Amino acid sequence: YFAEQLTGYLATQHGWVQSYGTRYVRPPILAGDISRPEPMTVRWTTYAQSLTSRPVKGMLTGPVTMLAWSFVRDDQPLGDTARQVALALRDEVNDLEAAGTSVIQVDEPALRETLPLRSADRPAYLAWATESFRL
Repeated sequence: YFAEQLTGYLATQHGWVQSYGTRYVRPPILAGDISRPEPMTVRWTTYAQSLTSRPVKGMLTGPVTMLAWSFVRDDQPLGDTARQVALALRDEVNDLEAAGTSVIQVDEPALRETLPLRSADRPAYLAWATESFRL
């Protein structure tokens, strides 16, 4: 959902890939620099908030997870691409806050999932992965 709303990502209609068991997904393809041309979730979150007096939580997929579940480009370091995604998500968080969303959750399950097996490779990975999450 988010990748289709960011520039730099391409989505296919028929590019199904088996994730596990009987679950199939269409991973987006990272083909260029990432940016967010317009808010992705603000309209939906604002609408949901208008239907209740209780807080509505904004939810986003984190940059490392978006990269882990995509076909990524290999012409630049993964950390640079993660930073681009993180900056786009930061803009979305700022817009959600400006629209009055008081609770915003950024899910990042792939942070652990993509941790390198070799302990020597972990510090470099954790440096760019945690930086992109904190942006």
